[in-house]
Amino acid sequence: MPFKKMFFFGAIGVINTAVDWSAFWALGQVLPKTTVAVWSAKAMSYGLGVICSYLLNASITFRQQVMHLRGSCLCSHSALLRRFVVVSLVCLLLNSFTYAALAGNQHMALVPLIVATVITFIVGFSLNHLWTFRQGRVV
Repeated sequence: MPFKKMFFFGAIGVINTAVDWSAFWALGQVLPKTTVAVWSAKAMSYGLGVICSYLLNASITFRQQVMHLRGSCLCSHSALLRRFVVVSLVCLLLNSFTYAALAGNQHMALVPLIVATVITFIVGFSLNHLWTFRQGRVV
């Protein structure tokens, strides 16, 4: 298992989580206290974390793979970005549904937020390592 990459992915994940949770908290302060508003706030805050994640992971965690793929013409920037977006959407759905299922009617529940984040971390790293940034042709 690539522990160094997992460490960097995790460290960047802390930054992404801070972006996500800060935005989620801020949106929770201004949006109505309804289920739809909470789901919307979670999706928007997660999206901000995704942008941060792509920029940092492509330039730090998976830098060698990105340089190899782009340098050897095995993929285009858009192909790599498409894969990252697919993984991010899978993780967004997983994160949102996990949070909603565990939080129930609670507003801004911390434990479900932590559980959803941990599950999303494991799935996100695995998919990005094994599919998005893997060595070889990206189509």
